[in-house]
Amino acid sequence: NQAFLVQVNSLLERKTLEQIFNSLAQHHESLRLRYQYKGEGHWRQYYENSSQLFYLNDCSHLNEEAFYKAFNQSQSQFDLEKGPLLTISFRCHQGQTQILMAMHHLIVDGLSW
Repeated sequence: NQAFLVQVNSLLERKTLEQIFNSLAQHHESLRLRYQYKGEGHWRQYYENSSQLFYLNDCSHLNEEAFYKAFNQSQSQFDLEKGPLLTISFRCHQGQTQILMAMHHLIVDGLSW
């Protein structure tokens, strides 16, 4: 997976984040990719246009340690066939919004292993 943290110096509402990530998913086709196992080592890759293109987890009620733990748990639940392959956890705290994003490595390859 590829994961990164963005910190915004204002409080963002869940609805605003939903709009941002919906726009992002509509613009970048790779965020809508799904993979169907066809057997004998063969997979079918296709674009999904469902309403569930990402997970958005509001972790504002958690302390920093629990926030990172919840994020790690959410990115371990990626499902290639059902999606989504993008997860976002956010935490509004002390006038800032911390946004942790993770994408399955099949939809983003910023670093090839």
